[in-house]
Amino acid sequence: MVDVLVVGSLNADIMVRTQDFPAPGETVRATGLEVGPGGKGGNQAAAARRHGVAVRLVGVVGDDSHGAMLLEAAVRTGIDVSGIRTADGKPSGVAVITINERGENTIVVAPGANDSLEPDTAVEAVREAGRGGVLCLTLETSPAIALVSSREARANDRRVILNLSPYEQVPDDLLELVDVLVMNEHEAGHLCGGTFSTQTLLHELVRWDVRQAIVTLGARGCVVLDNEGREPIREIRAGKVARVVDTTGAGDAFLGSLAARLALGSGIIEAAQEAVHAASLTVGTAGAQSVRDATETMARTP
Repeated sequence: MVDVLVVGSLNADIMVRTQDFPAPGETVRATGLEVGPGGKGGNQAAAARRHGVAVRLVGVVGDDSHGAMLLEAAVRTGIDVSGIRTADGKPSGVAVITINERGENTIVVAPGANDSLEPDTAVEAVREAGRGGVLCLTLETSPAIALVSSREARANDRRVILNLSPYEQVPDDLLELVDVLVMNEHEAGHLCGGTFSTQTLLHELVRWDVRQAIVTLGARGCVVLDNEGREPIREIRAGKVARVVDTTGAGDAFLGSLAARLALGSGIIEAAQEAVHAASLTVGTAGAQSVRDATETMARTP
């Protein structure tokens, strides 16, 4: 059985480092250039795999050097790549990432072959992954793919985690299939009609029949909203990070770790605590998938 199934994007991250972000029309000199594996789907799968669970990634890469690099990186991490297709004649997805000296980033994504993922392919992948476990989704693939994947996951007793990133409006029938909804403060604000409020969001979760949600708060940790628990609102604080090197992929590390811990049987609070820890480790290293001591520090039993 596949413990964590990730349906999502794979991108080659082209990272340039600068002292400050350039203003419109300004040219600045980069202090470094790196190319590495990324994409929300790829990042989440790598983060989940570090916890020792069986992970399968479903997506599309191009028939180019970036695609070969992305497949090699996934295999090296121990991810099952049988669900990754290579699209002939199309470039792999690319993310151009500028990172300033404070570890902040700006990202522009050209999806490339990622847009070739078909709903039928995603449904078949969920069916083949077996019963139980967790399905991890974001909106970097289309809401249509998220919808049909979630339906098939529910039919196979697979728990559905949906990350509302990058934010767009999604149909109520998708939200009604979600077990754990994950978003940042800005995305939660959209759902709450402008400004994030825990009480407003709890009310909306009841309307959609979403049992649990997590709002990530960056360096402050996260808030867990649980309509099934004794404590419906629980804040989890992040530990101090000695030095922020690169915030790229921190949210993906959170989501992948959350999925893995839930697949291992942890409750939502314990899983969120481990996810905050994983995100904190990620920002201390460069690149979205480059936590060097992840296996040693994250692979804990529930």
